[in-house]
Amino acid sequence: MSNKKNPGTTVEIEKRSHAKNRLKIGILSFTGDRTAVTYFSSNEFLRALAIVSSKISKDTDVILCAARRVYWSKSPDELKAPAVLKLTHDAPILFESYAELKSGREVGEWKVAHRCGRSALISRLRKQQLVGSFNDRKSSFKHLAEALAVHAGVLSVSGSNLRLILLICGESNLLKTSNLKSAIRARRIPDETRELLSSPWVLLNPSHRAYWPMIARTGAGNVFSLNGRPPFLSRLVSERPLFRDGTTRPIAVVHANTFLSTSNGDRHATADVSHLVFSRDQQGDDPFVPPVRLWSSFNTTAHQIIASEYVEYLVPCG
Repeated sequence: MSNKKNPGTTVEIEKRSHAKNRLKIGILSFTGDRTAVTYFSSNEFLRALAIVSSKISKDTDVILCAARRVYWSKSPDELKAPAVLKLTHDAPILFESYAELKSGREVGEWKVAHRCGRSALISRLRKQQLVGSFNDRKSSFKHLAEALAVHAGVLSVSGSNLRLILLICGESNLLKTSNLKSAIRARRIPDETRELLSSPWVLLNPSHRAYWPMIARTGAGNVFSLNGRPPFLSRLVSERPLFRDGTTRPIAVVHANTFLSTSNGDRHATADVSHLVFSRDQQGDDPFVPPVRLWSSFNTTAHQIIASEYVEYLVPCG
């Protein structure tokens, strides 16, 4: 197993929507930066949620936030689960928060605010991002495969074998778009990881930095077609679904990212790809899933203007 102690956990969620073989997933994206991680305080995060709260459907199954780090410096400002869930109408919501390792190095923890019976909780799904890019060390891919073996970063849907698996930002490079042997790139794949990826699963992929300009080195190939090739995230669901080792591709990819603001207040092109869903359930050659709800606004905070977009999708899940 991984030498990364306690990489995260799994959380069970209830299916709230009534659509058969679909999950209603909300995506909340924010303005960010194309070169650096961005932050906002717990109070700013709650304000952003308050502004979109009336747009969140009462039967939304889960909400994925773009990777903008929530922080608090004093105990009274610590994010409380009841305050968050009141604004999401009890829909579980995944978000990133500021944390430090014992070494003092900053990391982003991924947490989920959710209900467990009558209790409102904030649980840590993942301790930190383990893979940053395609060119990361092989040991990083090994650690990530081992984290999946203990179901770190996994949401299970009650009453089904469906799993929503969190791969943070560049961790999507763990997945392959070619090769018939396995769905993931790692020399030694734990049996538990193979078993996890052999059942129906949906990829949750939040990112930190807006993909701009539209060139390969910014990661834009994840969401834009470059040099005649479809976006990487779309190819994850549109190519061969089953591999020799029994692992499968995700049945859908849910992507949330930050987007850039403009000096004149116009909507930047990166906003169009800050919330995307691809699914192999779609008819025809295009796996793009259109949103069922789209809403955007400027959220004026005490220190800055954070533009927010909230979108809901009916995501195929089997």
